[in-house]
Amino acid sequence: MSRPASGNRKTVITFLNDIHREVLRRLALGQSLRQVSECVGVSTATISRLRCSPCGIEFIERVQSGRDDCAHDAVKTVAEELDATAPEAMEVLKLAVRGNLKADRHGCLRLRASMALLDRAGFPKAHRIENGPKPPVDAKKLAEIEEIVRKAALEGREIREVIDGPLEEESPEDTPG
Repeated sequence: MSRPASGNRKTVITFLNDIHREVLRRLALGQSLRQVSECVGVSTATISRLRCSPCGIEFIERVQSGRDDCAHDAVKTVAEELDATAPEAMEVLKLAVRGNLKADRHGCLRLRASMALLDRAGFPKAHRIENGPKPPVDAKKLAEIEEIVRKAALEGREIREVIDGPLEEESPEDTPG
């Protein structure tokens, strides 16, 4: 509850009620005095006094500390899950490279999810291949490959059947010379 300060008409806040806690919670989450005032219906002067009171400062510190701990735990949990799932995603990529992954919707979805998971786990995509026999596939060629794989999935064929055959004849400008 509040009590009048000695020799001053303003009150000193010594007890937090539900409205006080809501105001302080909103301040701890980053809302401005004006935003909190409009949402809760308390004057900005009262909010400022509440924020600067000893019990207000302590409450805001507790809320922020709890929020930070919760965020840290969530990030740690996500990182642990990514690390635990990365080997399985790598196996899916190996299956695709060997041609043992079915070219149906489920197989394509597993492949995309595995690639995204590995990227988030810290295994980025290779953007440049050095010392390889051919330069990396350009966007046009990649779109052609994806179209061939999509058609194969619709026809019920496996990726291995599609990859074993040539994609298209190379033109003289495609061959290194």
